[in-house]
Amino acid sequence: MLKRSVFNIQEAVTKACEQTNITIKNIGNGLFGIAGIGDSPSLTRYGMEIIAKSTGRSDFMVMNDGRPAYQMANLDSDGIVFAGGTGSVAFFKNGEIIERRGGWNWFAGDNSSASWIAKRGLNLATLEYDGLLDEKHLVNSVETYFANDFREVLASIEENQNKRHIAGFAPYVTKLASLGYPPAMEILDECADYVVRLIESLLPKFKKTPRISLVGGTMLAGNIYTDRIKERLNVPIDIFYGYQVAAGAILLMLKDMGVNCTFITRDSILTQMEYLLEKISKKELKRYLNMN
Repeated sequence: MLKRSVFNIQEAVTKACEQTNITIKNIGNGLFGIAGIGDSPSLTRYGMEIIAKSTGRSDFMVMNDGRPAYQMANLDSDGIVFAGGTGSVAFFKNGEIIERRGGWNWFAGDNSSASWIAKRGLNLATLEYDGLLDEKHLVNSVETYFANDFREVLASIEENQNKRHIAGFAPYVTKLASLGYPPAMEILDECADYVVRLIESLLPKFKKTPRISLVGGTMLAGNIYTDRIKERLNVPIDIFYGYQVAAGAILLMLKDMGVNCTFITRDSILTQMEYLLEKISKKELKRYLNMN
């Protein structure tokens, strides 16, 4: 696992350096947002070890990936950010207080994340297989995505629990929901209910309605998902995608350097990111960002 993580980060850093014609030694400031940082002392050490081995640098900032997500969405404004990607986590800021909610790993938590949607989809697929549901749409989608017989897929997952690969099944679930399949729609309802409950539990901490943002790859599901949350909350919500979190890391580094960034600064960085993404092949978009 460590070898794979190091390889992926090294590859990403190498490509970034090649595209900008610089070397890792010449980079003045670096920040990496890593899932698991702050979950426990051992996971924090593990995350920092991955970055040190990947970059050969021990001076780069390493933090939970939810922190750049918050900065990108809300800057230094008080508010709430729910980040749903492969996993999920929420941050809220009220004055000088910044706290985290969720992020309890994909076995026990990560509610409303892609891995959670996929697991729930697999669970309902077993009900389809056993005849407890009338259709077999989820079963067929499982066999299509994992390219194997349904029973073989579940046996393989039990033996080799690849979180990111399993999470890749989530778009199949959301597609079925967009087509009106009730069990898939039920999953998105459960996701929306969790996000709403989480945000509502934090609202009393604020004297007035704070800035609320939803960030992450799950937002790529589109209105079929985000409208469910908006309708239940009935407050203004900003929507951002997972890859845009990288802008939050840039903003945090600029802040550390004493630069006063505004939402205009943030939007300029996001616009530049979109311009660069247009130059990336569909194959690379699918591989690195799990998007078309």
